[in-house]
Amino acid sequence: MHLRAKLALALGPLVVAPVFALGWLTWESLRNELQGEAERGMQAALLLAEQRLTDLVADAHADAGLLAAAPEVRAYAAALVSADGGAAARADLMRLLEHYRAAYPDYLGIRLLNDAGDILIEASAKGLQDDTAALRAGDAPPAAAATALQRFDPQADVLHVQRPLVLPAADGVAGFRGRLALSLALAPLYAHLAEPYLRFGGELLLALPGGGLLNASGDAPRQLPSALREQLSALEHAVEPRRLRWRGEPSLALARSLPAGVTAVAVQPLHNLSRPLQQLALQIVAISFFAGLLLVAMLFVWLRRLVLRPLTALRQAARAIGTGRSVPALPVPGDDELGELAAELHDMAERLGQYNEQIEQLAFYDQLTGLPNRNLIRDLLAQRMAAPHAQDDVLALLFVDLDNFKQINDNLGHAVGDSLLETFADRLHALLAAEGLGHSALLARFGGDELLVAADALPGPRAVEALAKRILTVASEPFELNGGRYIVTASIGIALYPRDAEDPEGLIRCADLAMYRAKAEGRDLYRFFTRELNARASQRLHLEHRLREAVAAQQLSLLYQPILDLDTGALVACEALLRWHDDELGPVPPARFVPVAEESGLIQDIGRFVLSTVCEQVAAWRGAGLGTCPVAVNVSAAHLQRESLAGPVADLLGRFGLSADALQIEITESVLMDLSGAISARVQALSDLGLAIHIDDFGTGYSSINYLRRFAIDCIKIDRSFVANLCNRDEDQALATAMIAMAKAFSLRVIAEGIEERVQLEALRRLGCDFGQGYYFARPMDAADLARCLQAPGLLAAPKLAAAGA
Repeated sequence: MHLRAKLALALGPLVVAPVFALGWLTWESLRNELQGEAERGMQAALLLAEQRLTDLVADAHADAGLLAAAPEVRAYAAALVSADGGAAARADLMRLLEHYRAAYPDYLGIRLLNDAGDILIEASAKGLQDDTAALRAGDAPPAAAATALQRFDPQADVLHVQRPLVLPAADGVAGFRGRLALSLALAPLYAHLAEPYLRFGGELLLALPGGGLLNASGDAPRQLPSALREQLSALEHAVEPRRLRWRGEPSLALARSLPAGVTAVAVQPLHNLSRPLQQLALQIVAISFFAGLLLVAMLFVWLRRLVLRPLTALRQAARAIGTGRSVPALPVPGDDELGELAAELHDMAERLGQYNEQIEQLAFYDQLTGLPNRNLIRDLLAQRMAAPHAQDDVLALLFVDLDNFKQINDNLGHAVGDSLLETFADRLHALLAAEGLGHSALLARFGGDELLVAADALPGPRAVEALAKRILTVASEPFELNGGRYIVTASIGIALYPRDAEDPEGLIRCADLAMYRAKAEGRDLYRFFTRELNARASQRLHLEHRLREAVAAQQLSLLYQPILDLDTGALVACEALLRWHDDELGPVPPARFVPVAEESGLIQDIGRFVLSTVCEQVAAWRGAGLGTCPVAVNVSAAHLQRESLAGPVADLLGRFGLSADALQIEITESVLMDLSGAISARVQALSDLGLAIHIDDFGTGYSSINYLRRFAIDCIKIDRSFVANLCNRDEDQALATAMIAMAKAFSLRVIAEGIEERVQLEALRRLGCDFGQGYYFARPMDAADLARCLQAPGLLAAPKLAAAGA
């Protein structure tokens, strides 16, 4: 038998068998992965349904309790018992309900019913179905019930929540007895559940105890099939999905019991999983077959060429390596010394070529987008600046920064953020090509979400402005990310050569300053560099330098503003206010230097200074025998993000011999809205020390009932912006009323900031506000003046409170 035949017989089984074995292993692995992905999607969908429905029912119950405790509701109920019918109380209540529906449009109807189920007053959306019969006495909660009851209406996709209203009477007999009914739309809940957890044609069903389905759509049945209903109990206790027949096909099913008697059922037809596996099997067989044939042919040809002239090929390869050129593939004739040398030489050439390419790529190109990086763009800009230009043409540098990139990167993950950057870079490439600038313009990634566009063939600033507008348009087009559509705007800073700078570094710096100007003025804008921006940057650096010196020299000081009981006039606490008077800059307001401290990292040193100074001062007051006066200290969100304060605060309390009631910690709503584990743990650690936690500037952020329930909050502070317009704007009065009612419903105390007029004080006292501070009582004062107030606390605001009550 010839050697050619022997090689063919030997190579065939050795190559084809492993290739087909690898293909089978790949198919089996992908099949298991596909089914595992489907099962994980079912678990995730059920968990999401439980979370969404729990939050929906809890919020509805909380809102029902909040409205039931509102002064307007109780006033109207009392007026109904009286003889006059309460027209004024009805108007106040109607205004409250309309404000509440405007704030929460998911509530289709808010109604007050008598004990027979007749509607007394309502605020309802247009198109709300007539469900008067469903609100009759048969569906009502008992009059003595302490909490609300709910009922799902699958036909109208509405959640009805009813809470009893009982108005105590002076003679011990209950007065008005009725119900507060909320009708909450379930469509937003369904929209939240329509997330890409259930792939491959899977379904998520929400079943009621009687077998009715909540989220049935289109022609789908409104009842859970009997075959599935019989196995529902077993599915709820199953850890892994079970096999059953769904709509006549083998399927996987898993269920979870949710609040309010609802059961979520995830169903995944198995044929939808087998279809891609069948296609995959055919592809693997075809690829394995042709790959085996190709490998056999290549090996056969390679072995035949063992007798060619290896020395000539080696000499040519060595010469190519010496000149830096790429080396062609070399024949390796057998396992003798010559063949080993040829193989080693070929490998060395390939490694050298790869290393050179990698070094160049890492040094001058961005690894994600493939664009020139900040090192290469400087050289390219220098070349463009040195090249001759037409008299009317300008060299423009556009510094493009994505506005919402950090939120997407943090919430959706870095992989999604990288995909966003790649897509945006591709859009800019396409835009420059469409504008005829594909060869004359440069596109580079400067770092993070910052891209540079350098164009040197534009006829004047108007053309640059037009290009910037088109880039903003491209950036604002929706991005398809992680199964959702997201809007990511951009801010653009523009610098022109040689008007603004004469070197690459200066031009990039000017464009960067102009970009920050665009962000400061609202984002989704472009701004040209001006000399004023350069002056502002210098002032910012100078302010940071002076602040560093002030912190190091302990030139910051504290003032204290009293907080009074609005009923008795007693001094109950005070707030520590940070002040800075610089020898060169004069008095610098906190609104100006605190952001600089947060950006530069000085906020940690300043926060420690404030806490230490306050503890030392409280210890001095108590050592002098003065009355107890807790001091509220504002804690910056940036400080909490950098470190935990529980340990340092505990050390300070121990060093000065103070109990936890000596300090009150004020944090903004933005801190509580950070759902990260670190921030939540740090806030909880401060509460565990026994410190009172206050929410500062309440109402200016995202005021949510959820964090009032999740965190141990002791008090909320109504922002001065609401107090200032309390007597002038109905909206602010309604918001203040709602905030105070919300606080009372959660047994929280309320402090109103910025009280400057007697009418504000009178209005707040009528609304039930507990405490207040402001210029009407006292301006911020130093420690010595506050000590005198502690010696005679009843004289601080008693006359003014008495005048307000007269």
